[in-house]
Amino acid sequence: MRVLHLVSDLGQGGAQTYVLDLLRQHEKHPGIESELLAMFYKGALWNNIEKLGITASCLGMRGALDISGMYRLYRHLVAGDYDIVHVHHIHPAVSMLVGWLRGSNVYTEHGGGLLGGGRLEKLVYKWFHMNYCRFIAISREMGQVMTAVNPVIRNKIQVIHNGVDLDKIDAL
Repeated sequence: MRVLHLVSDLGQGGAQTYVLDLLRQHEKHPGIESELLAMFYKGALWNNIEKLGITASCLGMRGALDISGMYRLYRHLVAGDYDIVHVHHIHPAVSMLVGWLRGSNVYTEHGGGLLGGGRLEKLVYKWFHMNYCRFIAISREMGQVMTAVNPVIRNKIQVIHNGVDLDKIDAL
C-alpha cells in the first residue's frame, strides 16, 4: 500500500512530531510504502525523515496562494499512484485537489486553528468534507469539536490518540 503524507512543513510542532512517529510505525510494516511531501519548507525534523530512509520531497511553496506550487502538488499527486493520501494541513485548494484526484483520502485534525474557531478550518469541514473518506481526531474531545463544526462527518471520524514512542522512554 502506497501512502502519501502531506504536511505544511516538518518544523518542531505537535503535528510534525505526530507525522514523524507515524512514519516510524509505517517502517515496521513491510506492506506500507510511505512518502512525505512538505508544502512550504523542510523544517527542523527533516533530518529524522532522511534517517528513516523514507522518500521525502518539499514543494517550497511561497504561501497558500502559490499557484505554481499548487500545480507542482497536482503533478505529484497524479504521478504518485497512491492508495491513500493522508493530509495533515488545512488548505482548501489541497482539499479540492485530493478530492478530484484520489478516492481514499484521510485528514487528521491536530487541533490548531479549529480549536481557535478559525474560519478557514470551518470552511474545509463544511465544504470539502466529501473529499475525505475518513477524518482522524487525536482525542475524543477533538472529535466532538469536529462534529460540532459539521455534524455530517460524525460517522467519518475515527479517534486515534496521539501516541508516545515507548522505546524512547527510559525505565524508571
